[in-house]
Amino acid sequence: TEKHTTYIVAATGGAPQKVREKGGLLWHMSLDGTKMLFGETGEHSSKRITLFKVSTGEEIGHLEHSKYKLSEPSFSPDSRWIAVAAESGVDRRQLFVVRTENGAVAPESDWIALTDGSAMNNLPRWSLDGKLIYFYSERDGARCLWAQRWEPASKRPLCSPFAVRHFHSARLAIPPVGSLGLAVAENKIVFTQRETTGNIWMARFERLP
Repeated sequence: TEKHTTYIVAATGGAPQKVREKGGLLWHMSLDGTKMLFGETGEHSSKRITLFKVSTGEEIGHLEHSKYKLSEPSFSPDSRWIAVAAESGVDRRQLFVVRTENGAVAPESDWIALTDGSAMNNLPRWSLDGKLIYFYSERDGARCLWAQRWEPASKRPLCSPFAVRHFHSARLAIPPVGSLGLAVAENKIVFTQRETTGNIWMARFERLP
């Protein structure tokens, strides 16, 4: 099994601190730095995602689905919710929001669906106020950036997802799964984008002596 050793280091610098030495891929860290989410393997998706407590080095809970592999989980700003993608079919992923409290994870029957699973949806990421969940979706035939309004009081999505920015250009597009990146700040979003260019050349062939 491939091993991934996880370290943390202060943004101001200093010596890295080893926090976990075990097989698995680090998916996300809570905003307050107290918890992490790990896949059970180093692969892009797995049947189980582990909640890890940084201060004690304990595995305090697990996120599992009875049928689907899970990937790309992210904590809400208050660390009480996890948005996650589930492989609901070939070239399809459904997004869910899952409640977690003190390491206890809500059962699958209580997961809240953000999307209907009819399209490829990837990389759910929360806004800093917890009222929006951004994600990539191919629902309109291209890989574009969408968002879903989330009501913290009712704990339910509001209305339908809406497009934040379309990427329908052949030259500038969002890369495929495995190369995706998405980070949300207070007033900006950072994402990966691929640029494809080409040239046509003309040459004259001459006979060699």
